[in-house]
Amino acid sequence: MKRKYIFCFLAVLLVLTQIFTPTAMVLADDIATEGDASNFESAVVIDISTGKILYEKNADKQIYPAGLMKLMTGLVAIEKTSSTEKVKVSNNEFFSETPGSLDVVLHPGEEISIRDLLFALFLKSGDDAALALAEHISGSVSSFTDEMSKLSEKIGCTGSVWKGPNNYYGDGTLTTAGDLAIIAKELYSHPLFRSIIESDTYTIPATNKSDPRELWQDNRMKYKANTDFYNPLHIGGKVGYSELGGGCFLSFAENRGMTIACIVMGCKPSEEIYSSTSALYEKVFNQYTRVYPLRGYTFDVNIDESVIIDNYFDRVEHSLPYYYVNEDLAINVDSGYDPSDIVLNPVMYTKPSGSKAGVMEIYYKGSKAAETDIEINISSVYPEDYLKGDGSTATDADKDKDSADKKIRSVLMYMILIVIGLMIPIFVILLIALKKTRGSKKK
Repeated sequence: MKRKYIFCFLAVLLVLTQIFTPTAMVLADDIATEGDASNFESAVVIDISTGKILYEKNADKQIYPAGLMKLMTGLVAIEKTSSTEKVKVSNNEFFSETPGSLDVVLHPGEEISIRDLLFALFLKSGDDAALALAEHISGSVSSFTDEMSKLSEKIGCTGSVWKGPNNYYGDGTLTTAGDLAIIAKELYSHPLFRSIIESDTYTIPATNKSDPRELWQDNRMKYKANTDFYNPLHIGGKVGYSELGGGCFLSFAENRGMTIACIVMGCKPSEEIYSSTSALYEKVFNQYTRVYPLRGYTFDVNIDESVIIDNYFDRVEHSLPYYYVNEDLAINVDSGYDPSDIVLNPVMYTKPSGSKAGVMEIYYKGSKAAETDIEINISSVYPEDYLKGDGSTATDADKDKDSADKKIRSVLMYMILIVIGLMIPIFVILLIALKKTRGSKKK
């Protein structure tokens, strides 16, 4: 009878678990049918450290990015200014609009730092912050838009058309999830950007035209209190909405040492940006694992075959040079991978370039996954130009060391002789004094 009640209890518990599982955590297998079918028009997930695409759907489809166009605005500002630089807000009629139509509420003639404007741009998605940056950097919207296009092309974006720094001036702007992934990787390399998106809130200090202003991140995935959308893997990101393009979202996440950038575009309804993003997090983190193939790797170099010795050093007698690689280099592989699928291929240069002796190529399942420099410890080798004409294998440094050692030994010897020389007369005086003392006692 008791066993019957136990089974009933377990059955009820199983049903309740299924009912109350958060809808935001879509299973990885479900995203292929739910997420890919209707939640977003395009998406890209990349590994921040390598730039490798881990997931993509319609990566080259041009879509109006809404607030995500300010990612390019911010990248131009970060690369062309100093965060402590002061900006004087212009008299542009845009800043004279009613406060309710402005995001940050900047005032004509206000003096504010680049840092404060970037927080306003990325946390609050401020159109007024974007315009203030554009006018300060380039003098006009059109000139700044040219800067956006130039930098976009320089970093490798091929599907973007920029029409302005913000939503107000940016009608006609088009970009792709693939291009936004490139922009995201560039932005993430800047510590200031990382500190901004990791912040929940920020207070702009008082200025000559305003009291302090408190900003909150316009991103519901960041807050623990928002149980519908919160994701513990989420680092931060930038949201964009438009009636035409739907919801867009760039977000960053980290799990088991892997940091990713995830872009979803064209989500309808717009709130689907959060559930779609969480589903992609789960899909990617479940599909890939991070390994460090160079940890513990040693070079088996034969002194007779070493290209370093054969081609770079001549008339040299020395121990083998020491080679090393970046053991912290990581690559993403499929979960449950076969270690034999990873192949390391050291390619040695015929002549080193500085301390670089070659390149270590890393292949996974036949495709190159990464490469890194092979370094040589030059200090363990004695180049020919350090040698003397008599064929000696000792360097000047070694001879200097030998000379210094000899000098030290000589000084020590002199000091010992001096001490002995001083001790002899003292010893003689002590003997004489001792004899006199004994003579006195006898008398």
